[in-house]
Amino acid sequence: MTTLHLTVTNLCDRTCKYCCNKQYDIPNLPYATAEDFKLSDVLCLTGGEPFVYANPCNLARKYRAEYPHLTAIVVYTNAKELYQYLCDGYKLHDIDGLNISCKTVEDAEIFNNYLRYDERVNSLSMNRLYDFTGKAVADENFEVIHRTWQKEFIPAENCIFKRGN
Repeated sequence: MTTLHLTVTNLCDRTCKYCCNKQYDIPNLPYATAEDFKLSDVLCLTGGEPFVYANPCNLARKYRAEYPHLTAIVVYTNAKELYQYLCDGYKLHDIDGLNISCKTVEDAEIFNNYLRYDERVNSLSMNRLYDFTGKAVADENFEVIHRTWQKEFIPAENCIFKRGN
């Protein structure tokens, strides 16, 4: 299975010391081509912060219509920013899952107190929790991946990193 990580924005309201995006020259990443999409099974919309600086659900609808062979579309986001998006009344649509990152204690608290109980989040079939704090508590609705900050980001095998048009 091949995953296309598509950077839909390079804007982010955080200044994480070891941000993996700082290890890429995002403005010079090649644009994703139709061939990249055709070779991929899963599309991961990422950034920057998609829920603040892009509209990942609308993008998912567009890519799902254009590339119906995709088996899943997920959005990589931070807990606080996703929570604000949902509080602002936006809905989650046309995505299959969320990769929620808890990078701060505040993220973990928001996840523990709100997001893990949110039916809009729990109704998605492919949720992952990336916990950098050791304080986030997940249940059967999330695959939990405990992370530590890395000076050098090593992507998983079978991943393509490109940027969107």
